[in-house]
Amino acid sequence: MADEAPKTSGQMGMGLGVIIGLSISLGAGLLLLIGGLMYVKHERRAVRAGWNLVPVLVIADDVQAGTVITYDVISQRAVPEQFVTTSIARPDRANELVGKRIKVPLKAGDLLLWSEFDDFKSPTPGCDAITVLTEQLEGAKNQCAQERASAGQR
Repeated sequence: MADEAPKTSGQMGMGLGVIIGLSISLGAGLLLLIGGLMYVKHERRAVRAGWNLVPVLVIADDVQAGTVITYDVISQRAVPEQFVTTSIARPDRANELVGKRIKVPLKAGDLLLWSEFDDFKSPTPGCDAITVLTEQLEGAKNQCAQERASAGQR
């Protein structure tokens, strides 16, 4: 041990430089890894958008037109949310279908649409196209009447 020459400041600086270089490289690699994982997670979420499954009501067995719906002939199925509209019956409204007569023949697995029932009414009152247009026309008519009345008062 006595034969070893003391380390010069250049040799110590080189060792410190190697340690700093390795630390920076490891830090950059770790940042790239975290960034890559975040990117993959974001892309996975974007690809799955609209493909989340939501429950809808389907007919469990083949039925003929005129069949009265009971809980025995309806079932649930998961469908991607991008294909589910307000015209499709959802499980939370199944009680509204029971006892109603179906207008058309259906095959097992067919989605239950509100319009397939004899006494069809929009599942969300006030949101069908005719009602909306009528309400818009009434609103415009009332606005015109108010403007005419205020113009006559001047």
